[in-house]
Amino acid sequence: MKILKFRMKKTLLLSLLCLLAFGCGDEIQFNTPAFQGDRENKLWRAKDFYASIETNGFLTIVGTNNIETVELKVPSATEGTYIVGDVNTIEAVYRDAFNTRFSTNNRPDESVSVYPELGEIIIDEIDLVNATFTGTYRFLAFDESGLNSIGYTNGIFYKVPLEFGAFPADLITCDDVQADVQARIAYEATFTPELYFINPIYISK
Repeated sequence: MKILKFRMKKTLLLSLLCLLAFGCGDEIQFNTPAFQGDRENKLWRAKDFYASIETNGFLTIVGTNNIETVELKVPSATEGTYIVGDVNTIEAVYRDAFNTRFSTNNRPDESVSVYPELGEIIIDEIDLVNATFTGTYRFLAFDESGLNSIGYTNGIFYKVPLEFGAFPADLITCDDVQADVQARIAYEATFTPELYFINPIYISK
């Protein structure tokens, strides 16, 4: 009986150690810079990743495992949500081992889908002190024929460093956007619907 109890305690301790090990592994992964996502429902991780800002202010965040590459492009280094597949300046690109380019700017063939597939790139945080970007992404990109696609879901980029270019002097953050929205709301609150426009040409002298 004592041997059975000892074995049960040993099994319980081993189980707890396994849980702690997995827990610590997840924590390290979350707290270190990373670029990953589920590609076709399988986890894909980049070995190298970086961000660049062009002279026109366009931001590109890149992740690669030296075989495949994912590029996330937005027209400004600004915190916010960017819808891909809507305008050409917002784009997600995937390149496979044969350098075949899949882009959200390529429209699907009508035999595949009548409507373009939409996705999003969300920049949650821009760390100006450490020059890093954190956010999420998801997209469905097509090749030039529009017949073949690659999809990414649950995409995450965490503290990706800015390695090329520099932040613009007039960088807009979420705080700036929120302040602008609040100012607009306050302005609209002062507007009285009962007031109407009087054309001065109808005012008699």
